[in-house]
Amino acid sequence: MKRDHLIIASIIISFIFLVVFNLGGHGKSASANERVPYLIGKWKGVCSLSVNTNGFVPIKASLVLHVFEQMDRDFIGYIEGWTDGIPYRMELSGAVDTRDRNIFAIDKSGMIYSGYFVTSYRMILYGFENKAEPRIIQYKLKKISDL
Repeated sequence: MKRDHLIIASIIISFIFLVVFNLGGHGKSASANERVPYLIGKWKGVCSLSVNTNGFVPIKASLVLHVFEQMDRDFIGYIEGWTDGIPYRMELSGAVDTRDRNIFAIDKSGMIYSGYFVTSYRMILYGFENKAEPRIIQYKLKKISDL
């Protein structure tokens, strides 16, 4: 019973973090006159930060975001990589917000991703895992190729 309350609390905290962070305008466009960021291509990065219900935790993880279709602000693709030595690959879909600053996505397993653009070729992306031990993982991604 107590475990259920911790899981619910962590989900609520994750949601609040997601909303507050993205409403705070932390992301910024690469330039004032840039249009919707061009996402099609391959974005690669590693984990720079991880936190769970007990605080900051060490983690070894990498992530590659492949975007193969973009329709205005919406996009589809897949994410692959490894976390704690376990490889994964999952289809996802998402969108860029109307201010062209923030990116949001969800994969087929239900993992939520939210982040912001640092430049047109760099982004910070947060993954919100809701497994046995919920955690948030921060990735610093760089666009390494266009398709």
